[in-house]
Amino acid sequence: GGSDSGATGNGLREKDLTLKIVQSAKSYFNKNSGYKVYYTRLSDWYPSLSYRSDLANNVGADRFISVHINSATPSAHGTETLYNSKGYKSSNKIHAYVRPATGFTNRGLKNRTGLAVLRNTKTASSLTEIGFISNEAEAKKMKSNTGTYGKAVYNAIVNSFSTYPSKR
Repeated sequence: GGSDSGATGNGLREKDLTLKIVQSAKSYFNKNSGYKVYYTRLSDWYPSLSYRSDLANNVGADRFISVHINSATPSAHGTETLYNSKGYKSSNKIHAYVRPATGFTNRGLKNRTGLAVLRNTKTASSLTEIGFISNEAEAKKMKSNTGTYGKAVYNAIVNSFSTYPSKR
């Protein structure tokens, strides 16, 4: 967000699409008092990488979910979820809801502890790459389905806690 547009392609910016996805997920969480959700970005600004992980750590978060959009060649395609070593089980739940919602190729789950937000969070952490903004068909579908993807993120988190409850 802010001065960092993230990935760009096909006339779209990652920061705009991911913001809409998270705002959609928030609309569902607003109706469910069983969850206390902290957001790093609900408007167009740039939270630093350390701000993101520090927020999760400072509030004692049970999960950390980061929503992103990939970019590569125009032929690259698919949804993938990256996770830290503590996050495989909950990340699997996230991926199991988000990937079918996109309908994109399953690029799978990948342990990527080198990424700052996954490495520096002390809880189960997932970074979901919804699709490829560089792929014209995926970009078009992502632009039209941010609400659907937000609902999938919400359902994924709720299911994750149903299966792997908080220790609180």
